[in-house]
Amino acid sequence: RYALHYACKYKAPAALVEELLQAHVEATTVGIDEYQLLPLHLACAHGAADDVVKLLLEFNKEAASIPDSLGLLPLHLAITEGASMQVVECLLEAYPNARKAKDSKGFCPHVYAESSHHPSSSQVMELLNDMTLQEEQDGSDESNRGKRRPPMKHSRDATSALLQTKRQRSDRSLQAAKLTSIAVE
Repeated sequence: RYALHYACKYKAPAALVEELLQAHVEATTVGIDEYQLLPLHLACAHGAADDVVKLLLEFNKEAASIPDSLGLLPLHLAITEGASMQVVECLLEAYPNARKAKDSKGFCPHVYAESSHHPSSSQVMELLNDMTLQEEQDGSDESNRGKRRPPMKHSRDATSALLQTKRQRSDRSLQAAKLTSIAVE
């Protein structure tokens, strides 16, 4: 076991996690316990800070696509634990196909978001639905009508563009709310 795993599980500050990553980057690829949890799994399952999740992804983006022994990706765990939208977005940018990945029981992240009682779950469901809609729209252009196509993989560029649009909408909503509160005063 590596200290990095403990740091992720027990919510160590980003500065410490970064030092551990620099000293033992190989730890990002080592699963521990009977569930074969990577540091990214542990960080998502235990509510690590957003900047810790970002650091882990910077050092090993592929970890977002690796399931544990129950078939759970870090995204499944992040949604279950009510991670911030920023964490969910980072995980989806790293591995866009996580949105439709099923665990060993056949549940995809959308099911986890539907059953979650965390405040961000409705936003997560909206994001996952938007990504699905975007993929369907991308696959329905005129030149391909009537042709059978293999299932599309959601590209990182398309995911990043969709997430950027969602952030801009959210920023505009916050600005409108501020203007409304100023006008009321």
